[in-house]
Order: sequence, then C-alpha cells, then structure tokens
Amino acid sequence: MATKTVHISDLHHEHKLWSNELTFQKEEIKIFKNWLAEISQKNTATDIKMKVEHFQNQFILHNEVLDTFLHDIKVHEQELEKFAQENEIAASHARFTDHANFRDRVETQHSLYSALKHEFKAFTSEYL
Repeated sequence: MATKTVHISDLHHEHKLWSNELTFQKEEIKIFKNWLAEISQKNTATDIKMKVEHFQNQFILHNEVLDTFLHDIKVHEQELEKFAQENEIAASHARFTDHANFRDRVETQHSLYSALKHEFKAFTSEYL
C-alpha cells in the first residue's frame, strides 16, 4: 500500500483545527471542574462524592492527554515551519507523509471526550 502524501498547507490547516478543538476541550473542562466543585459543596453523600472524584480523575487524565497532543502538534508544526524556512521554494510544492497517526489519536480523543462529556452532563443534570 502506498503512503499517502499531502501538501504542507493541508497539514498546517489540520494542525490549527486540532489545536483549536483540543484547546476548547481544555477550556470546557475548566467549566466542568467549577460545576463539580459546586456539586461537591451542595452534596455530602458518599455516593455523590465518589462520582465527583471519578469525574475529577477523568478531567485530570483528559487534561494530560490534551497537553500531550497539543505539544506533539506544536512540535510537528515547528518541524514543518523549519522545513519551509530552509526550503522556501520547494515548500509550496513538496509533499509530506500524511499524519494519519495524529488524526487517529485526535479522533479517538474526540470520541472519548464526547462520551465523558455526555456522562458528565447526565450527572450534572441530576445534581446541579
């Protein structure tokens, strides 16, 4: 199977889209953490505290994953920028190996985050 290649502008555009989506998720998690704090203050039952802790842990894990993705995207973007600077004429015509592994990772993160968000919204609708 031949390796798919794409233009640098396509990679750059996808990096921007992913960075925006992942940054949005990080911002949304900040809001969710505030809601968790409010629920925790209002409810002292053990089962609710356990659910609050579950979501706190999930948000920590997702933030770590998001930070890693954002870092990896930034590094890849810097590599592309360096190539473009060193090869100004060739950069607009050069083709690069498609970054399907990044795409798979971001799509997986999106799916996992969507499931967590759905679960969290169900929880907050019950206790907020």
